[in-house]
Amino acid sequence: MVASSRRSSHISTFRFGSFLTGAKYLHHEGNEHAAPSRATLRVWGRIASNLGAVAAILLSVATTLVLLNEGMFHRRVVQFNYQNDEGYWRPLEQACLLTAAGFVPNSCTATEVALLTTPAAWTALGEQLAATLHVPLSTTYTVTTCLVGCADGFQSAELHLVVGDGGVFPACKPVLGSQPIQGMAMVEAATADDYLLTVFADSTATKSVEYSNSDGTTNLVVADAARVLLRTDGSVNTSTDGVNSVIHSYPLGPRYLVTSSCISQVVDISHALTGQAGWSTGKRSGVSAVVGWACGHSVANTTELVLFQAIFATLALVGVAPDIGVTLKGLRGLLRRKPVLTYDLLSGLERRRVLLVLVTLSAGPGLLFVDVARIYFGTQNGAKIWFLSITTLGIFATFAAFCIATVVQSLPSLPVWRHKLLPLSTEVFVYGSILAVSWSIFGAYEDLSNTFYDVPGVLLMNVSGTLCACGAYEISGTEPASATLSPRIAAALVLCGAASIAYATVQHRSATRAWCMDVAWAHSNGFMTACGLPHWLSGLPLDQSDAVRIGNRFFCKPSMQARMGFATVVPRPALRKVQAEAPAAEDTYLLVSMYDLVPALLSCRWYRPRLLGRVVKNMFVRTATERLSNAVAYAQSDGTCVG
Repeated sequence: MVASSRRSSHISTFRFGSFLTGAKYLHHEGNEHAAPSRATLRVWGRIASNLGAVAAILLSVATTLVLLNEGMFHRRVVQFNYQNDEGYWRPLEQACLLTAAGFVPNSCTATEVALLTTPAAWTALGEQLAATLHVPLSTTYTVTTCLVGCADGFQSAELHLVVGDGGVFPACKPVLGSQPIQGMAMVEAATADDYLLTVFADSTATKSVEYSNSDGTTNLVVADAARVLLRTDGSVNTSTDGVNSVIHSYPLGPRYLVTSSCISQVVDISHALTGQAGWSTGKRSGVSAVVGWACGHSVANTTELVLFQAIFATLALVGVAPDIGVTLKGLRGLLRRKPVLTYDLLSGLERRRVLLVLVTLSAGPGLLFVDVARIYFGTQNGAKIWFLSITTLGIFATFAAFCIATVVQSLPSLPVWRHKLLPLSTEVFVYGSILAVSWSIFGAYEDLSNTFYDVPGVLLMNVSGTLCACGAYEISGTEPASATLSPRIAAALVLCGAASIAYATVQHRSATRAWCMDVAWAHSNGFMTACGLPHWLSGLPLDQSDAVRIGNRFFCKPSMQARMGFATVVPRPALRKVQAEAPAAEDTYLLVSMYDLVPALLSCRWYRPRLLGRVVKNMFVRTATERLSNAVAYAQSDGTCVG
């Protein structure tokens, strides 16, 4: 009995403050300028890690705001390919002759005539091309046919015609600077029965106008470009809007449908020829041109998405606010060379599942952003929105995987594994996964852009026996980018997960000579059992060596209490002085959820935070339904060790 009494007295007077930070550095034999100890460097590292964790949480919000400003819910910009761009224009034939009446009979090859579904459509193409170019009665123009797509696995095609004169066929890919032409045209599908013909006619190209893109950039386009619908029966109609390539995508389900479409344009590239080996220029007008599009998209029910995003982002900020406050308080104390409470926020996220889900949901639009960003490959700001989109997707994938890991932690472990946990480095996993996921899909931009148009067509183009869609697509839509990228994302996450376990295991082995964490001590610790312990694996330092041992008892450090998701508050000193004449008693510390720290400090009248328990004489006392008093003002405390 005497020995027990002496041990209790020793526990109550033990200086647990030494477990806050490296006090040796802060009070070093009277030398105020002593070199920082390892403990202090670790504290600086934890503060830097927490600031980095907050930055990672806020990064998805910041990138979302930037992308919304870039028009990720509604956007339209001019797109085109230079004739010499690698992987696009390629020669087909140099055979067709064009007069005022249309194509000279039998001048075009069978391969060219077979491109459109009926000979009548091909004949109508020649007639409309001649009429739009105003071919003189006694003149014959030469027509070179070029193709884009329908090769190398890309099933979308477009036909380009470059028209010259003087008996010389113009090149699809000119390499000697400017080549003079009489006109240029592009043929695509518009509907199930109509091809869309868009023509640059040198004879009528009077002026170019500025096209304002929705991202704030501009392009020059030739005014009043001719657009004609060619029906498969040979009849023609004027196209009033030039719209085609309507494609649907469902990255967030049918309610938030993404609809992409293009409007054909003749782009004036006269002032954008730097680095080009060759191009085509109107012989009379002097306009260097290529046929392209103003492509864009819209997202259904965007108001809901913006509202949900604002709610999730706001709640995530509220959820992380206490951690920001505690970290900044620790930083101030450290700068003043005082012992401070610091803890690793990232490893504690496995205990803060609500915050984890909110961060994941706030980055959820990354699924939509990547799907939208691929539409704008090759545009002026395309690379920027792609980088921001894959960063947001990387954050979403990382924290979604983290959520899955917490589900695994809730599964009962095998009896042989009951008191053991596999160590996991949360920092390596989170930071590594964000970078690895982003890097793994960074190079897929162009391929994703091309596969966006790999949708079954309703009006096809026959390219040497291969039937390819060419602008009119089924309403079933294209495969979401996230589905295409999922193998890369999964591989990056698995690799980073394995690396984080390997890194933490090697660290733990070098420190304790054991491969797994021994958590048997926690089952006899009142605070830890009240919190509940994870199974299988954890990023928390739950090994027996991380606890404070006094005699046969183990105590949980204040930093671990914060990692477990709880903050310590005490009545403010000014209010406690009223009872100074009362008999001296050990300080009582009150444990509340970290989510409740701000309301506790504000003494909210409308919300009274629930207590997990009290710490009296370093022992945990569980409280079932007790809440903080509205009549008392509280202050945040660094706390004390608890058993």
